[in-house]
Amino acid sequence: MPALSSPGIKAIDVWNALASQLTAVGGLGMALVYASVVLAGDILLASDDTTENDGTDIYVKIKEFTAYATGTFRVKFDLRTSGIANAFGRIYKNGVAFGTEQTNNTGIMVTKSEDLDFKYLDTVELWIKSSVGELAVAENYRIYDSSGKFLVEVSP
Repeated sequence: MPALSSPGIKAIDVWNALASQLTAVGGLGMALVYASVVLAGDILLASDDTTENDGTDIYVKIKEFTAYATGTFRVKFDLRTSGIANAFGRIYKNGVAFGTEQTNNTGIMVTKSEDLDFKYLDTVELWIKSSVGELAVAENYRIYDSSGKFLVEVSP
């Protein structure tokens, strides 16, 4: 692109240069998103409300979000067991256990909530397990902030 002071420079040339910088990986736009600070709150950003279950006694990933900003997000999910044994749920960050292990030993859904820090492009994952012979059941996996302005992607 010619220098902005070059004769014959057009507004479209300036716009195209600006757009390429805002959308380029490592460009100005990504830097602005990365520098954005999220504060935990009760404004829903994304949800995956489908019911998932697992009957193993080792943690299995069942749901995932990707954060497109840095800061503290509020993460919630509902958890129950299919019987009288324990159901366990835990938030992982980028495949590593991160949040507090949550438990429920009733057949009634209980909402678990935690405020956790994530960075741009971190994965926010819900993992569950159960006591042998029972199912851990989870649903209503949701992520919140205080502004509702930040993007979060739900992974299939």
